[in-house]
Amino acid sequence: MSFQDFVKSTLEYMFKYNLLWKDELNNLQNKEYCKRTFHIDYPLLEPDEQKIRDKSNNCRYWTRHKFNNEFYACSQWWRQNFHIYEPLFEEWIKKILRHNRAGKGSKDVTIKYLDGMFWSERPDFAIPDMRTRKNAVFAFRKNIASITWNCLSSFEHNPATLPQTETILKGQSVGGISIDQLMQVKNYGDGCKKLADLILNEKFSLNKETACLLHSYAGKEEALEWGVFRRSEVAIGGTSYSPPHFSKLSSLTEQGFSFIIENYAPAEAAIAVFLFMARSQLFYDANKRAASLMMNGILMSNGLHPITVLNRDSEDFHHRLSLFYKTGDATDMMRFFAKTVETLFPNPQDFEPADPAHSPGRCHL
Repeated sequence: MSFQDFVKSTLEYMFKYNLLWKDELNNLQNKEYCKRTFHIDYPLLEPDEQKIRDKSNNCRYWTRHKFNNEFYACSQWWRQNFHIYEPLFEEWIKKILRHNRAGKGSKDVTIKYLDGMFWSERPDFAIPDMRTRKNAVFAFRKNIASITWNCLSSFEHNPATLPQTETILKGQSVGGISIDQLMQVKNYGDGCKKLADLILNEKFSLNKETACLLHSYAGKEEALEWGVFRRSEVAIGGTSYSPPHFSKLSSLTEQGFSFIIENYAPAEAAIAVFLFMARSQLFYDANKRAASLMMNGILMSNGLHPITVLNRDSEDFHHRLSLFYKTGDATDMMRFFAKTVETLFPNPQDFEPADPAHSPGRCHL
């Protein structure tokens, strides 16, 4: 079977068994999404017969068959690019299957594995694909100061400015902030550097050991203990929610991490891990900081650009997070992160390297 025939048969199967949900159908009619997802220059699906030809009147879609009696499918799959198309198309199929597998009784199943956490919508997180881990880490390293500043300003209300943050990360002291606030910046920056090393050396894993290792940097000399899960009960200010008992944290984390990574595409999984770790309060302090490092570890391990909560959205972030803690419903937080990604990357393709050997540019965080 040729690759083009495989594309046709796959679409036929997905429509036959109703595997494509509304948002994904909309995505497949979006040129930029399809360029990012399949490396093709046209929307995969086109319902309008007037749009199946280009400006030179060349037909770019198969016309003998309308999928689901509604859509023409793009025919522009060039043989010289099969080595690019095939892994991308395979990854897309896995995404569709993961969505449908998680979607069957998803709320009950997710609640079971994630200690009451669930979400009812599946946003598309248009995070730039940097093609390789090396490119993703390159972007991360160029933006460590911005990421650190946004993260600490949003999560901890740290008053350090961006120039002060840049100075601290260079190993120099600054005035106007306390020593504790200065060390908070330095420690998170050290955690970022350690994360980059783990990614490049292919030693990053979604497990307790990696989470504790990164927390040993982010929570150093600030948490009651750092680099280990908490050993007593804790409370979260401003909410009636009680985090899980400390005796359950290891087993809960193992089953939660496994469930997320097996059932969700990388971007959604990364954000789910952040929310799961934050709500579980695995550590005495610096939970969101450690969770953000793990989130970006998942993204970069999959060749995706790192992200951060923006300091200007701090109030909105904390309001939604408080409701999420109380109810376990992460739907609104998923929407928040989808909006954040849109703000960070209004045109994702502008941040993506033209080819695997091309170095990515700096993201304005």
